[in-house]
Amino acid sequence: MQEGIFDESDDSLNSSRTNAESYKFELRKIRNSKTFKLSTIFVRAFEKPWKLIFIPFNILTLFLQSVFKKTQMIVLEENYHGKKSQKKRDCVVFFPTDEDGFEHFSRSLAVAQKINQRNPNMEIIFITTMTSLNIIQDYGFPAYHIPNRKSFNDMPTSVWNPILQEYIELVLDNHQPKAFVFDGNYQHFGMIKALANSDGIFTIEIKRNIKHKLKINENKASSKPFDAVVKPGVPFDEHQQDNSSILNVVYTDPIQLVEFEESPPSREEIRNQLGLPQDATVVFLQNTENGYKLLEKEMSFILDALELVDVWIVIGESIVGSRFQNINSGRIRVIRDYPLTRYYPAFDFTIMAGAFETFHTSIHHSLPAICIPTIGIGSESRDKRIKKAADKGFMRIVNGLSEKQLNKTIEDIMDKQNRQDMWDSVIYLHKPNGADQVSGFILENI
Repeated sequence: MQEGIFDESDDSLNSSRTNAESYKFELRKIRNSKTFKLSTIFVRAFEKPWKLIFIPFNILTLFLQSVFKKTQMIVLEENYHGKKSQKKRDCVVFFPTDEDGFEHFSRSLAVAQKINQRNPNMEIIFITTMTSLNIIQDYGFPAYHIPNRKSFNDMPTSVWNPILQEYIELVLDNHQPKAFVFDGNYQHFGMIKALANSDGIFTIEIKRNIKHKLKINENKASSKPFDAVVKPGVPFDEHQQDNSSILNVVYTDPIQLVEFEESPPSREEIRNQLGLPQDATVVFLQNTENGYKLLEKEMSFILDALELVDVWIVIGESIVGSRFQNINSGRIRVIRDYPLTRYYPAFDFTIMAGAFETFHTSIHHSLPAICIPTIGIGSESRDKRIKKAADKGFMRIVNGLSEKQLNKTIEDIMDKQNRQDMWDSVIYLHKPNGADQVSGFILENI
């Protein structure tokens, strides 16, 4: 999907739709103004002269409503940092949005974790459409939740965006952050409006794909470009410099969410927890990759091939979405947790589609992989990165749902020496964690 400003669906919105959305915002603002309401009182009175006698009462009612609303706003502005505080605080607000998987959410959480590690006094605030607020709280960060537009029945963007705008503005007014970080598939109009109305905030967007230079809306009153766009790459990216004078594009290595436990569980402890034999060969299957859930046909294809070898199987499920039901083997374990990477030390290899997040997570944790790129939604970039990893000797590719090729590849990776050779080759693919680079960039600019 091509990502661009004001995208609200899989298809990029044209400029006329964007302008129409902007006009709706302005029209709503005009209709709610005191001047418009006062004019309406007189217009309706002249249309129906018998209403002239009610003009004084209507004006008094409008005056009282205005005073009451102003009192409410004063109360809202008196946040816990002081009455009408305008001084920016040591605070960073993150706004990740995911419709299915955890790709954007995980990147934001990884960067927030690194910022907190570098500067424990920096307040980290999350606004998210994700339902898993307990995860953010487990990492020690407070979070605000606003339901995704698709959570409601037939709610149009023209209704949801003003809600989002007001929600973000309240958070920004209350916490007075120095930076705002967005990571999502497309920029929501309500978010852009909220940022346009907020001054003195360093705004960053994390975008994995920047195929084209972003076009900034010429109407400066209704849009605000991000001060910087961070592009996390893959282990083979040659970070080409962008000559755009509009945006500051910052290239980094892949962003990884890493557990910071003082004494992380060992391979033996994890296997005991999952009920796996210590001397067994264990393969990991992730049932959902970046929002794509394996079809029953695809899962059966893989499980049938694994039945021919002496292997234990662990199926990893996303904590959002449906559960895997067809379990008919005592050698299959299903885990539903986040992040699933905490279990990686217990596995010997993985079979995956090669989606961006699972691909470089496998490399980061040195977990040999069999990639079946025909599973899920194919892309040229995915095929390219899988081929390069295979050329390095770390991954094996199965083209299509070929039973013969998959059986041969599984037999090959079941050999301990072959897996050792794959482990040895991955050292050439390891890169620094991009979360360190992004967190340093943010702290240097606020």
